[in-house]
Parts: sequence; C-alpha cells; structure tokens
Amino acid sequence: MDEANTEVVTDKTAQRWITISVAFAAFISKLDASIVNISLPAIARYFNARTSDVSWVMMGYLLIQTNTMISPASSVISSD
Repeated sequence: MDEANTEVVTDKTAQRWITISVAFAAFISKLDASIVNISLPAIARYFNARTSDVSWVMMGYLLIQTNTMISPASSVISSD
C-alpha cells in the first residue's frame, strides 16, 4: 500500500479546501439532477415517449452517478 494514500491531512487549510470541494461537488450533482428532472417533460415530448419511461432513464443516470461518487470513497474507507 502506498504511504501517500494512508497519510492523514492535518493542515487546517487543506482540510478546509477538501470540505469546500466535496460540498461544491455535492451541490453541482444536485443541481444537475434538478435540471434534468425539470426538463423531463420536454425530453419526453421530443422523443415521443411517456414521462414515466423517461424517468427510468433518469433513475439509471442517478444510480450510475452515485456509484461513481461512492466507489472511490468506499475504497479509501475500507483500506484501513
């Protein structure tokens, strides 16, 4: 295992930037999901699909997005 991966961040400035970065990423992710949810009726009209069919695509998108955000975090947590 790399020593760089097990190093604990003790610098307050670095911790603050990490917290800001994670909060910003969560905000952008939520904003992205909201924009897509608002545009679902227009997407359904464009493709001549029902809104319920298009919402399945949105759920798949959110599952993949959540998985890509959780996977790196779980590997760091389980490395201890």
